[in-house]
Amino acid sequence: HIDLVITDIVMPGMEGLDLVRRIKRSYPLIKIIAMSGYRGSGHQDYLQHALAFGVNHTFQKPFDAIQFLDAVDELTT
Repeated sequence: HIDLVITDIVMPGMEGLDLVRRIKRSYPLIKIIAMSGYRGSGHQDYLQHALAFGVNHTFQKPFDAIQFLDAVDELTT
């Protein structure tokens, strides 16, 4: 049983947005945290798309560890 998936958005191989879509298609109740350190043109669009695909929380790297742990706690309790 998986309670939470934590993924980067920009990765080699499979893009994080593709991963999010696949997870949500097969397991719509799984909670997801997505993060991105990408700083190119339109970098915020990746995180906005992730939210539109059903991600529960997004974080722009670098992010505050306490806020991240609070999000994990919120989604797993």
